[in-house]
Amino acid sequence: MLMEHRASPKPASSASPTKVVGEVVKAFVSLKAGFEPSEALRMELLGHARKRLGAAVAPKEIDFRDALPRTRSGKIMRRLLKARETRDFPKAICRPRGGGFVRFVIARAAA
Repeated sequence: MLMEHRASPKPASSASPTKVVGEVVKAFVSLKAGFEPSEALRMELLGHARKRLGAAVAPKEIDFRDALPRTRSGKIMRRLLKARETRDFPKAICRPRGGGFVRFVIARAAA
């Protein structure tokens, strides 16, 4: 439902571990040109998702990213987003081909 918002062209969602509940839904958003990450925009996106999906299933957190990891065909690599959250890189990097972007993801997560 975040795709319907004017600021986020193609968001992705993944589970994010927490100590209290186990896992919560976390949305990763790369903003369109002309939009800047801010707390007001974060609250607007969360409100939009809760209105469209309901509070029980809407994302609890939103993380703004410059770019989301994508495959060669343009699909968002959700397993790498989850690996960033859990720091479980060896499991996420079981791809025999490619790897240029995977090295980029590991370098950014380690920083």
